[in-house]
Amino acid sequence: MKSTILTVLSLASSTAARGSIEFCPTSPAIDKSYGCATYTFDNNPGPCWALPTAHLHGKAHYVGLSTGLRCLLYDNDQCTGQAIAEVISRVTPTHHDRAVSAVYCFDYDNDYVN
Repeated sequence: MKSTILTVLSLASSTAARGSIEFCPTSPAIDKSYGCATYTFDNNPGPCWALPTAHLHGKAHYVGLSTGLRCLLYDNDQCTGQAIAEVISRVTPTHHDRAVSAVYCFDYDNDYVN
């Protein structure tokens, strides 16, 4: 699918965001061999979880929050509709790095989950 989609599979509590978030090229249940990047956050103001810039290779990244929120994030610069993930791309002659600097999670009513 050629769009940015953030699907919430379960909802977190409405308290301030805290815990950890994990990015993987695919769902860890499918393949963990790619390795994952994990970040922690504590009382970041919702609805945005500010993350350290990290270079993540690949298109699809499984996103897991320790608060119980589960999201599936697809990165695509040509996405249409509501921007729910801030994506930074860096292209060099030798490689293409894709970095995620912020993640926005929504519930099924398109309200912010924080």
